Amino acid sequence: MRKGYIFDFDGTLADTFLDSLIAFNKSLIEYGVDTFHINDLENVSYVDFRNFAHRLEDNADNLPIRDIQLAYRRNSLESKRYHTELYPGIHDVLETLNNNGVSISICSNRDQILLDSLVDYLLGDIAFDCVVGYRKGLPGKPDPYKLNRIIEKSNLNKNNVLYVGDRSADILTAENADVDMAFVTWGQKDDISMHCNYPLKMIDNAYDLLDL
Repeated sequence: MRKGYIFDFDGTLADTFLDSLIAFNKSLIEYGVDTFHINDLENVSYVDFRNFAHRLEDNADNLPIRDIQLAYRRNSLESKRYHTELYPGIHDVLETLNNNGVSISICSNRDQILLDSLVDYLLGDIAFDCVVGYRKGLPGKPDPYKLNRIIEKSNLNKNNVLYVGDRSADILTAENADVDMAFVTWGQKDDISMHCNYPLKMIDNAYDLLDL
């Protein structure tokens, strides 16, 4: 067990994808923008959605992007979160780390207001040293800035820190910060990340994190 664990949030601690997608589509409808087509909520491809989002970004000059972002924040905060839940074993693992005096934090690219709301909703009884999301003017992952700031603020030695994530951006963040990394296989993984050699271990069961 390390002295410090720093977690990505979406796809690592919590499955937020479907409710985020529903809120996103609702925001697009408000501004007359074509939505991401969903045939079956239980089999939505994250990769397909990211490709759709990238196409919107490429057309940003012709879209009210800032208005859509604000609508997405509002719709997400108002969401009933029917599909949002922690992954199996996550709460037990975090509680165990708390009980053993281990420093735990979150490093996410999710909007800070939305991240705070979700952490309070799902993990209100867990003590985090830092919960850091997207803030205007601060570089996001895979830039190591936020990860390094969390380590510094928590008075941790990088040799005793484990970063935990589910995407290639998380692997790059850990590598850029020169921090050990565990990759969880239940999140928003892709073929590239699944074959990367940097992570110490591919994690299929949350409880295995306690052994690293």
